[in-house]
Amino acid sequence: MLYQEIASQKIKYFKKISHLEKLIEQVKGEKAQLCVIIETQKQNFNYQATQLESKHQLQMREIREKHAKGEVPLFKEKLDAYKKEFTKHNLVIPEESYIELKSKPDHLQSLKEFIQIKVFDALQNYAHDLNQNQGENEQLFHDLHLAKNKNEKNEIEINSLRSHIKEVKEDAQRRVAALERRNVELETDNQQLNN
Repeated sequence: MLYQEIASQKIKYFKKISHLEKLIEQVKGEKAQLCVIIETQKQNFNYQATQLESKHQLQMREIREKHAKGEVPLFKEKLDAYKKEFTKHNLVIPEESYIELKSKPDHLQSLKEFIQIKVFDALQNYAHDLNQNQGENEQLFHDLHLAKNKNEKNEIEINSLRSHIKEVKEDAQRRVAALERRNVELETDNQQLNN
């Protein structure tokens, strides 16, 4: 009867420990997935930056080739003039100016206005992407923190169960030893009675 109870308790505790170990593995898997998502976002951003840089380099090479062939007259002079004209102060415009410039037909826009529109669009897209990525990263870190807390809680519960199992096992061993001693005493008494 006692052996059956001990065996039953052992099975229950082993099931609980197995369940908790599965939960820990699940949390580790979720953490790994979050790390992969963050790394993928970084790689996508780096890839997009590289693509833009490559495109810019290609355009510059084409312009240089045209200039070398004489197809772009006074290129250097115009480029120097544009460099002086296009400063951060001139290129970054408020939203009201953007709306006004955007309403002009493309063929009536000056090069400066065209660039101001493109810069405004690029900054808006960048700010939007940045906000979205920050929100996603905050959520990922929040999820990771929850998973970590869950993992710590599970580890505490597992340690508590292991300690409890150890106590139950030691108590069972004491009881078994006591029963064995009692059994020896009863056998001794029985032999004395028979003699």
